[in-house]
Amino acid sequence: MSFNLKNYNTFGLDVSAKDGIVLSDMAMFPLVEKKITENNNKFIVLGQGSDVLFKENYNGLVIINKLLGMDFTEDQDYYYVTCQSGEYFHDLIKACMARKIYGLENLAFIPGTAGAAPIQNVGAYGVSFADFCRFVEVIDLQEQKIKRFKCAECNFGYRTSIFKEDNNKVRYIVTSIGLKIPKKYEYHISYGAFQGKEFHSPIELYDFIGNIRNQKLPNPKEIGNAGSFFKNPIITKENFMKF
Repeated sequence: MSFNLKNYNTFGLDVSAKDGIVLSDMAMFPLVEKKITENNNKFIVLGQGSDVLFKENYNGLVIINKLLGMDFTEDQDYYYVTCQSGEYFHDLIKACMARKIYGLENLAFIPGTAGAAPIQNVGAYGVSFADFCRFVEVIDLQEQKIKRFKCAECNFGYRTSIFKEDNNKVRYIVTSIGLKIPKKYEYHISYGAFQGKEFHSPIELYDFIGNIRNQKLPNPKEIGNAGSFFKNPIITKENFMKF
């Protein structure tokens, strides 16, 4: 069997996988597990297909995450958002803003799905996913059950998490995320790009970040790209002082 990936990677490369399945419902997981076994546990999960560059055809199973849905609740101090992992992360931010739930604006316009966000603890302009994470829910393929990780259990670090560890890449499939957003709004504008700028509303901040993104990154529908995928190097203080 051959599964074409051209429409599932932001470079638009005309490559194929040995096998593939579009996951759109949790009821499909028995079939997904069957296909994983048939492909000798060689699989990857794609959402928007950003942050990936296929050098050749993939000799395994590709799972296309299309689990969709959002839920919003609140108490006196916080908004609580549950989002299925196949939702486009930027659409989640827009859905929050449409409900006057503000706080995620620094993370706007990041390509990828909600399910990808916790894996490398996505971040931008001084804010990271971990700052708002309440939980991450996964399918544990090893124990064959749904498992929920609280934020503190995710081992979030700079562009990393427990889900990025080698042993866990083929153990956990993220199915949903839970966010906790304070009702008391706080601007996060200490990042260099904001110096000398004043913002009078979260929408102004959102628009400013959108302009930066549009200037720096081409539209992947016009020019294939994977967005911003670099990671700042971490060096010792001794090496830093040499500069």
